Amino acid sequence: MILNRQSLSNNTTYDDEISLPPGCYSFEITDSGNDGLSFWNNPSAGSGWVSIRRIVNESISFERIKFEADFGGIFSYDFIIDESVDTEDPLSFKRVGLFPNPASDWITIESEGIDADEMNIYLLSLEGRVLKSERRTWEKGKMESKLYVGDLEPGHYHLKLLNKQGSWVKSFVKI
Repeated sequence: MILNRQSLSNNTTYDDEISLPPGCYSFEITDSGNDGLSFWNNPSAGSGWVSIRRIVNESISFERIKFEADFGGIFSYDFIIDESVDTEDPLSFKRVGLFPNPASDWITIESEGIDADEMNIYLLSLEGRVLKSERRTWEKGKMESKLYVGDLEPGHYHLKLLNKQGSWVKSFVKI
């Protein structure tokens, strides 16, 4: 167990930043009152929320998933941290972009400073479910590639780029 909190107070914010190495994890909330973090029949207890965020650096973070607050007595979420564990330095972009954001039909993935010839592109739901996947040839140096998103429902999505040297995630909104 990495973190355990008991007897939490109503109407109080708890903000925990945890750095996890690659591996498999479970996140669990147990509520002895059996009314979750927000219950329509007990508004005096407050209205809470829980989310898991990915922190890229001090100024960039994105919400990976936000959980429903009315879950009863127990809630569990399993997830994987799958970062590169190679002894060599992972490939880092000098610049990466995704536009337009928000997007309606097409997004453009733009990178500069990558030394790879094959790139796996995954379009993910906020829950991490793979909605689309493609393998493309990536040119050395500056690269621009388009991806059709017109068939997606409006909402928030993640785009994951993965090759043998590392992985990178960008978020976007489909309108």
